[in-house]
Amino acid sequence: HRVKGTDGAYRTILSLGRPVRNDRDRITSWVGFNLDISGRKEAEAALRESEARFRMMADTAPVMVWMAGPDTHITFINKRWLEFTGRTVQEEIGDNWFTGIHADDLDRCRKSYLQAFKSEQPFFLEYRLRRHDGEYRWFLARALPVRDAAGRILRWYGTCTDIHEQKLFQTQREQL
Repeated sequence: HRVKGTDGAYRTILSLGRPVRNDRDRITSWVGFNLDISGRKEAEAALRESEARFRMMADTAPVMVWMAGPDTHITFINKRWLEFTGRTVQEEIGDNWFTGIHADDLDRCRKSYLQAFKSEQPFFLEYRLRRHDGEYRWFLARALPVRDAAGRILRWYGTCTDIHEQKLFQTQREQL
């Protein structure tokens, strides 16, 4: 609950109490405490706001954005990715996103992806991804690990940029 302090500011208080009973099971008094949890509540609100800003940025970016845990499993896919593939979040998270990769690129893609996680180094990877209408388009995937103060990887942030027209132009140029 919220309580107005002597300084006029409101604080969020957690109150816990329990009754003290006598031998006839009657309540004789109450024992408890009040704990100011305003800081925790403010931190929770700041975190919610930060997550909302991240989602807004990720969903409005002109690229596909993803996030993975240190275990290689995808934990976040932005709306642009879902619109491109025509699949749901549940169909893409974990290792499920591999199902959209062109068969000719799948082994190379999987090996490069897993090697980057193993070596804990950023990676760049080109591969074809199936669009919701069945057409495959070329993408450039980039990812960077995010580390904690001790250097342990917390998560990976990645983007996928559509480079299909550039690849077609490059192929035509090479043929000429």
